[in-house]
Amino acid sequence: LRFQTTNLDGVHTWFSGKAIMSRSSDPNQVSPIPTDSPRGTWRCSIKQVRNHIHTANEQGTQYARSMKEAYAWWTREFVEGMRAEIKIPKDWDILRTILIFATSENSGRPVPGDTIYFEIPGGIEQIESLRTETHLFLFDSLPGHPWNAVEQADTAVASFKCATLGAENKQGNREVNATWRIQGFLSPQLIRVPGGNLRPYPTVGMQQVRAEVQSDRLQPYQYLFDRGASAWDPIYANGKGITASGTLDRRMLSEGTRLLGKVSWELVKGLTKRMAKERDEEALVKAAPDSGSFVLVALRRRRKGNASRG
Repeated sequence: LRFQTTNLDGVHTWFSGKAIMSRSSDPNQVSPIPTDSPRGTWRCSIKQVRNHIHTANEQGTQYARSMKEAYAWWTREFVEGMRAEIKIPKDWDILRTILIFATSENSGRPVPGDTIYFEIPGGIEQIESLRTETHLFLFDSLPGHPWNAVEQADTAVASFKCATLGAENKQGNREVNATWRIQGFLSPQLIRVPGGNLRPYPTVGMQQVRAEVQSDRLQPYQYLFDRGASAWDPIYANGKGITASGTLDRRMLSEGTRLLGKVSWELVKGLTKRMAKERDEEALVKAAPDSGSFVLVALRRRRKGNASRG
């Protein structure tokens, strides 16, 4: 943007470093823009520029080191929005994934189309849709700790990608169709179900889940069991809204109204840390590696080989 201002000393194009001289004794006078001026040049008087600077000083917020994390988050959110607009692939996917690390008896291995019955802690949500994947890893002998199993997942003797078919939180399934079952969670074992019909006896506090094997080839992933960096919410200044004027502003404001319920551009005077937590956080603790269980629920994942930070 180039601001041309008429004052006693002349007209200055502040941001380009040029000076277009125009003698005038009226600080409110707006000089014509020369026909050869670059595109994007604005005409305004020195009074308008002073008003603009005054408003910027009045609405500006002093930088505080303690808010560095918040400002970095705010900037990252903007950049992520731009990445989505131009369709750059995301790094970590915020997507729940059930992980099962187990040994197997000598009765073969699952094939695509087989179904697997297992249990996870009751109260865990967002696993009842086909979008939730279950990743099964088979070892000759389990690693010493669930964290070791997560880190060594790509060394498993076999791995399978499964689609979660459904979950029963109230242990209502008295008989299920299943080709395999996972016995236990502190030292899980994959066992074939004779005849494909299982009458389960679920452990107290656990929910029943079935998954269908889709592939016996699983893309290597890294898994995380937290939501990621803290999020921040804007603090709006009351009475400082600006209504849309141009076509572009109205289109952007329409999108903002749809997403945020805002009907005008709002002045952000600060940021406050979002004290967000999963509704089923207590149940998720029981399905995290520190619990000692080898049947886990990861909250984020990304393909291995991606060098970006998480």
